[in-house]
Amino acid sequence: MFDQDHYLNDTAASQATLVNPQENVKLIITKASALNNVLLLNGRPRFIISTTDIAGSKTLITDARTKELLVKINRRSLFADEIKFTHHNQGKAVKAGKEWFIEGKMPDGMRKWTINTSEGRFLWRLDPKTRWALCPENAPDQPIAWLQLPTQDKPYAFVISPGIEHFWDLIVGGWSYIDQVIKLEERMVGGGGDASV
Repeated sequence: MFDQDHYLNDTAASQATLVNPQENVKLIITKASALNNVLLLNGRPRFIISTTDIAGSKTLITDARTKELLVKINRRSLFADEIKFTHHNQGKAVKAGKEWFIEGKMPDGMRKWTINTSEGRFLWRLDPKTRWALCPENAPDQPIAWLQLPTQDKPYAFVISPGIEHFWDLIVGGWSYIDQVIKLEERMVGGGGDASV
């Protein structure tokens, strides 16, 4: 089980250096979309993200090895969006904005979204360097997962601290949901474009 206090006491992570990259796991994101995608681990499919309707309102995330459904996202126009994790919250759906992804602001004014888990409270925050970072609520500058934006030398990937494999479905599912929300907002503000890109 991931021990939040042990991680915070032992890691030398900081917002600038994060953690030793040789100790981290990288899930390679094969395209710039949180709607339909395949995430690779060591060159092999690990998670499959499938959006099952044209509107992008229903997304399923499965384990590419076992074909087990891990996450179900249901975006709704009249009611709160629902997210269901097979192995968390007793498999029951949670309502975004009410029970999960509760929006707020960091001291510097950047947006954040708080999630409650069996191992404590964590927050997703927008990050000027990586776009997204997931951190313990009591240590917002010490992320346990963050995006590695693509460069000429590095692929688009999720970088995840070691020892928290049981948390991966929460990370991938959370990113898939919140990235859809933000890109839809950006498209509306920009007056066009594809929110899935």
